[in-house]
Amino acid sequence: MSKIKYENCGNIREALIDIVPNKINIKYGNNGIGKSTLGKALLASIRGENELLKRYIPFGTNKTPVISHGGFKSILYFDTEYVENYLFKEDIINNSFEIITKTSDYETKIQNIHSELAELKEEVNNENISTVMEEIRSITESIKFNNKNDFDGKSTFAKGIKNINIDKDVEDNHKEYINLIKSPNNFLWIDWFKSGKNYITDTKCPFCLSALDDNFEELHESITKTFNKQTFKNSAESNAILSNFKKYTSQANADKILGEQNKGEISAETKNIIKTGVELLSIEKSKLEVIKNLDPITLLDLSKDELSSRFNSLKINSSLFKEVSADLYEKMENINNKLTRVIEKINDLNKQLSMLKSDLAKKVNDISGFVNNFLVIAGIPYQIQVIINGNDDAKTILKHKSNEEIKSPKRTLSFGELNSLSLMLFCVQAISETPDIVVLDDPVSSFDGNKKYAIMHQLFSSSVEKNLRGQTVLLLTHDFTPVIDFVYNSHPTGDNVKAWNLYYEDGIIYEQSIEKSDIISCVENELVAAKNTINNIVKRVVSLRNYYDMTLLNNSTEYSILSSLLHLRNRPTNKDGNEISVEELNNALLKIKENIIDFDYNKLYNDLNDISFLKKIYKEGDSLDKIYITRILLNMKPEFKNDKVLWKFLNESFHSENSYFYNLNNSKFKTIPEYIIDSCDNLIERF
Repeated sequence: MSKIKYENCGNIREALIDIVPNKINIKYGNNGIGKSTLGKALLASIRGENELLKRYIPFGTNKTPVISHGGFKSILYFDTEYVENYLFKEDIINNSFEIITKTSDYETKIQNIHSELAELKEEVNNENISTVMEEIRSITESIKFNNKNDFDGKSTFAKGIKNINIDKDVEDNHKEYINLIKSPNNFLWIDWFKSGKNYITDTKCPFCLSALDDNFEELHESITKTFNKQTFKNSAESNAILSNFKKYTSQANADKILGEQNKGEISAETKNIIKTGVELLSIEKSKLEVIKNLDPITLLDLSKDELSSRFNSLKINSSLFKEVSADLYEKMENINNKLTRVIEKINDLNKQLSMLKSDLAKKVNDISGFVNNFLVIAGIPYQIQVIINGNDDAKTILKHKSNEEIKSPKRTLSFGELNSLSLMLFCVQAISETPDIVVLDDPVSSFDGNKKYAIMHQLFSSSVEKNLRGQTVLLLTHDFTPVIDFVYNSHPTGDNVKAWNLYYEDGIIYEQSIEKSDIISCVENELVAAKNTINNIVKRVVSLRNYYDMTLLNNSTEYSILSSLLHLRNRPTNKDGNEISVEELNNALLKIKENIIDFDYNKLYNDLNDISFLKKIYKEGDSLDKIYITRILLNMKPEFKNDKVLWKFLNESFHSENSYFYNLNNSKFKTIPEYIIDSCDNLIERF
């Protein structure tokens, strides 16, 4: 048994709750006592989320919340924030691929496959090969052609080709600047040359202060009109691209390109040579990239023959690299040799891939089957589909039964559909990650009875192959239905559950263990309370009236007599408001006295109109007695019914139709909220 201790958490000054490992731990309690604070503060403490923990600093203080969390080191928490923060984005589950593959078995199999390909990938990841791939990428991305087999005029390369030979634009009076005009940094120089004129003073050079020639202004205008920064830049880039390209073509083609570069014009024939060369380089670059990024997941659907064909198709046209260097040619040949070795061992690779495929298919079926089975049982017309695209790339999508993908589940699904599906997806994550503790914060209170049971069955039943059964679960709820199902009926969890009733007094949360014997039939509970002579007469009368109500005797004369008494009528009347006949009255009183032997209407009427009598019962009674007495007092003075929240609670407690068929033994468990009793205390002082 683990214990979680809280100090200074919001409205909770102190709390100590028990957690039984590997079981569902139900903490049942009224709204407002701090169940969510218990859960969220635990989440913040385990994860070390200090900003979240600061939310629970008690109001008006600087006291730091302190949680001793019983050695729990990991936690998953379900509430509306989980739905908002993690689910129903592009991948409707939080990290589908990680959930699918987070097993040691997967890691072993994927590593075995990687080892089969390791030598091949190592060869391609060589630094020299990476440099060549980057160089080819620059060539293929820069040299673009249009439909007329001409350079694409919009590209920087095409713009630079137009001025590829700067010499043709150099005039006689520019000769003195030829080295600067043809320098690698000419685009920087021309920018400086153009703007430098603004700094000339007394016809002197702004840099060296030497006297400038008389015709400098005319020369400056001529050079800046002929050349500009962008032209130089485009020309330099185009020349550099062509220089790199020439390394990957024959010497004859390289000489032809160089000759036309010098002339400043590229012929149609040479353009065709360049186009063919770029296409060939693009093919080889694609092969190298495929090898570099070989992903076993993308190979899963290939047969042995298809695998051989795939690796054969990746062999490099090494002759393209022969002119570059003997070393590069050798490296490309080494890649081809490694591809051959992979093909020779294709049987082993195919076997490894088949095992991986089988495992992934089973995991995908487990996930989709778990969620989809629930959707069918719950009558929700949707299904999920898990798609694996590649390594570290998988997503789960939602489809309508018509097979149409739902792009925006949050806008398409109803509130109930969205929340129940969210719980299933959360469960998938919890099954995969197996945290030390799973917290479910009021997960089913908004659903009808059928949906509640369907959800709990899917989450915890032993008939479902994989779910949260066996994990340590903290279920916080104000709904008594799970307590009835799990503890009283032992469905669907068997003995895999422990429940407590939480109650709040003066800043402290206490818990009471709930056993099956503590959950009793409300009918039985009311009859036992009515007959128990230890109980005060008000509780006995209210209990007997509730018993008649629950057993469909609310049209009986006995019921009318008790109801008349509690509404302080001096003479009993039936539901129509008519006075009950003497014969009917006597017969009914005999039946009432079978359970309350000393029942005397007139005496009790006088007692219930005696404020001191009622106050005495109030002072000596339990919380339920206080509710009954307050309700009677307010019937005396209807003008005091200004606390609508209190009046609603009093009515619900005073009438049997607001009860579960089974509930906690109210003589043992504290189920009335502290704020309600405080309101009753304040009201009683006014009488």
